[in-house]
Amino acid sequence: MSAARKSDARRRRSLAFWLFWLVAALVLLLLVSSCLRGGDAAPKPAEVTSQPQPEPMPTPEPKPGPAQPPAPMVEPTPAPPQPVEPEPAPAPVPTPTPPPEPVPEPTQEPASAPAPTPEPAPAPPPPAPSVQVGPSRGPSLAEGNAPAAYPLSARRRGEEGTTVVRARVDATGSVAHAEVARSSGVEAIDEAAVAAVRSWRFLPALDKGNPVASDVELPVVFRLRRPSPAGR
Repeated sequence: MSAARKSDARRRRSLAFWLFWLVAALVLLLLVSSCLRGGDAAPKPAEVTSQPQPEPMPTPEPKPGPAQPPAPMVEPTPAPPQPVEPEPAPAPVPTPTPPPEPVPEPTQEPASAPAPTPEPAPAPPPPAPSVQVGPSRGPSLAEGNAPAAYPLSARRRGEEGTTVVRARVDATGSVAHAEVARSSGVEAIDEAAVAAVRSWRFLPALDKGNPVASDVELPVVFRLRRPSPAGR
């Protein structure tokens, strides 16, 4: 491999050497040809001919004539003054005459004028009635209500429970509407509780002493009585 590289390098050097001399010969040839052309086409000197110019004619000088006298100075004549008419005096403004002041006529008072009668003082208004504010409270059960009837079917099966009934109590204490608010889990017990609350009487709610309608929730408890042990 080294021998091949050395041979390639020698070839490149020889090729560059010959190319250099070839370019130098071409440049020398171009210089010689340009010199030969320049010697044949040398510029000839231009001939300049001058023609005689005519001399200018002399200008005749003016002859002196008789002296003329200077023109006399004429002074301007002043214009006559124009008469100025005086401005007319302004007409006098008439001064208005004030009207005569009226003379007050003498008034004659009656000899015996009655004295004015004083008006009676108005009576004071009656005192406003005092507003008494009564108590405010919610509805409550009245006395004498019958207890809720225990359903026979629930009694036989031994079912117990507590039903919360929501009732609408009017201003007279009667139940206008009743429904189950929280069930006991036994349908027969819920129906018995609602029926009992509908038949009950209440003391209506009071708003500042006045009966008003209101809502109330009542728990209705259903418990079976168990016989006590013997000997106790």
